[in-house]
Amino acid sequence: MQWEGMASPLFFRWRVGKTEARALTSVVATLVVATLLAISRTPVRGQQPGSAGYDFMPGTFLPSGQPVVPIFEGWFPNPDGTYGLCFGYWSGNTEETLSIPLGSDNVIEPRQYDGAQPTLFRPRPRTGWRRHYCTFVIDVPADWGNQDLIWTVRNHGETYSAVGRLSVPSYMLDEPVAAGRAASIPDDEPWDSRTGYGSWQGAEAPLLQFVEPGGPEGIGRRGITAGPVSVRVGQSLTLRVRVGTPDGRDARWWVGWWEHRGPGTVTIGQREMEADPTTNYLATTTATFNEPGDYVIALQAIESIQSFERFCCWTNGYVEVTVTR
Repeated sequence: MQWEGMASPLFFRWRVGKTEARALTSVVATLVVATLLAISRTPVRGQQPGSAGYDFMPGTFLPSGQPVVPIFEGWFPNPDGTYGLCFGYWSGNTEETLSIPLGSDNVIEPRQYDGAQPTLFRPRPRTGWRRHYCTFVIDVPADWGNQDLIWTVRNHGETYSAVGRLSVPSYMLDEPVAAGRAASIPDDEPWDSRTGYGSWQGAEAPLLQFVEPGGPEGIGRRGITAGPVSVRVGQSLTLRVRVGTPDGRDARWWVGWWEHRGPGTVTIGQREMEADPTTNYLATTTATFNEPGDYVIALQAIESIQSFERFCCWTNGYVEVTVTR
């Protein structure tokens, strides 16, 4: 089966052998792809920019044994003239974390960009959004042009590929600010601790600073990295960041932590939390490792968790950890 995207997110072409079917909405696309995946486990190959998203039917979610599918989220220009290509993934598992080491089963091409992707694929998010958005960004040079950046993940005997490119304007992301949304927030809009301000939020990515371990501060999806730090197997590592805005305004920030890369199992203490005036804008958790090796713990910070569905605006962070016996 081959799935080919067109320039519009509402029109695509689905081919099985010599049979061709056309759908005019991404809703129909969702039903067709989800049904085929659930019944036949046929691979979805070659996501193309501009195609409908991987919005799989709830019936494809099981505790374990389901696929993880790489997704190209979009691109944005960097201040230095380069471009950031943003990738995330979808998981059909509600409990199982898949471990797929770097190599032929988890590879980015061209190979000089290989290595930033996760090797530990978390279950489906429990907080309400549909997948793991923009978990890493790869920078490509200013003269990248129409080249493809392809992330391929093989699992459960199938092959899934996400194709990133700059040539589709509709895949350009607001980064790190969506000024139109910021201007739309009514002065009397009430705060809801569960949903934030609804459709107005996500207008500005938070400023993130590593406190423990100490590290840089930064803003946006490109992310900032702390470490490497060393810890022993079974020893609890404290992780703490401060979240805010460049202008220091009051806000409540959602922060989520997860295992991004490594050879073993990582136990995260509290995975989700708020950083707000009551916590002095600090978000703290712990990580414990069951095997020696090199790991990366990642986090995302955003003002409203629903902003993930609108692709703006959050900040990524990464902690490099060396685990010894």
